[in-house]
Amino acid sequence: MKEAKTSVFIGMQVMNLLLLLTVLLPNVSTNFYLSDWMYIVLIVLMLVNGSLYLWVRSKLEKIEADRNLKEVMRHIEESI
Repeated sequence: MKEAKTSVFIGMQVMNLLLLLTVLLPNVSTNFYLSDWMYIVLIVLMLVNGSLYLWVRSKLEKIEADRNLKEVMRHIEESI
């Protein structure tokens, strides 16, 4: 489960990095500048990406908690 959390985190950070590069690289390499609404769209995408990461992480933690609860219940049943 820890590996799944790590891979989700890495994937989300790569996505944020790619979004940042789409903003920064055109401004550095050429005279092409993004319009104001494109900056707003990219910021919204980064916020959605971050909230999606938090949602996926909470779901993975819930699955892990359910597994732990099942394991505890199994140990209790075995001890009875």
